[in-house]
Amino acid sequence: MILPRDASLFCLFLTLITTSCTFASNQDANNPHQDDLLPPLESDFKSYPNLANITDEERALFHPILKFPTHFKKIPVLDCTQATGLATESQRKRSKIRDKLFGLVWRNVIVNLITDSEVVRKVPWKSSKWGFGKYDEDRRAMYTSSVFDAENVVDGYSGARTVHLGIDLGAPVGTKVYAFADGVVHSVGYNEGHGDYGFVVVIEHTLPLSSTKIWALYGHMDRATSRNKSPGTPIQKGQVIGGIGDCHENGGWSAPHCHFQVSMRPPMTHDMPGACSVQDRPIALSEYFDPRYVLGQIY
Repeated sequence: MILPRDASLFCLFLTLITTSCTFASNQDANNPHQDDLLPPLESDFKSYPNLANITDEERALFHPILKFPTHFKKIPVLDCTQATGLATESQRKRSKIRDKLFGLVWRNVIVNLITDSEVVRKVPWKSSKWGFGKYDEDRRAMYTSSVFDAENVVDGYSGARTVHLGIDLGAPVGTKVYAFADGVVHSVGYNEGHGDYGFVVVIEHTLPLSSTKIWALYGHMDRATSRNKSPGTPIQKGQVIGGIGDCHENGGWSAPHCHFQVSMRPPMTHDMPGACSVQDRPIALSEYFDPRYVLGQIY
């Protein structure tokens, strides 16, 4: 039977719709990273995929990345969803002047004293100097810099990037940052954008038990971090990588901290998308795993 022309077009339309729905259904069935299978934002430790298969036994062999003061019973978890956190231009200028005048004394004497000895039990630092910034936290109010705009693509990630892909380790300027395991320098440099990483180093770490390779980014560091490092430079577990930078060198952040992020693939350069868009969250969580698998259950 020959259908009228209009009826033929209608049947073709139904066929295309049916085929499209079947394809979409098969895609959903074959995609393990659908939104409904992801843990909610800011989920508990071990809710996220353990992509590097780091065991508790292996984690016990890692060196602390920061030595937090022993007089704190609990390091506070910071809410990074409210304020911008970016330093003003005058703040950055003052920090640069302060660094030139007192940098060596501050970084090499005072900070070393309060972070490396039992004096930390008596030093009355405000708890706000220390803290953790969460992994997989949506920071729409904080990420106001153009660095996070949709047009700024980092390692293939675009869109308005607001979901945090690392953990922030808050501490005073100059606090030493250590390598958690052996490795080699993948890349080192300076990301100068306001709200970017500032001085940063990426290390290719080899996990001690499994020999798995992962890439860790240590961001918002001081200028000394880039010295005597180049791709291929060997790094030993517990080696001082550098110090936490002030706002004139850490990318312009008023609260000094180290952004620690771990990846299952090497980045293209000394950069990783420290945040992703909500739309890219499924793929991002399959590449940048929860740093608590390295740091332990810090919150």
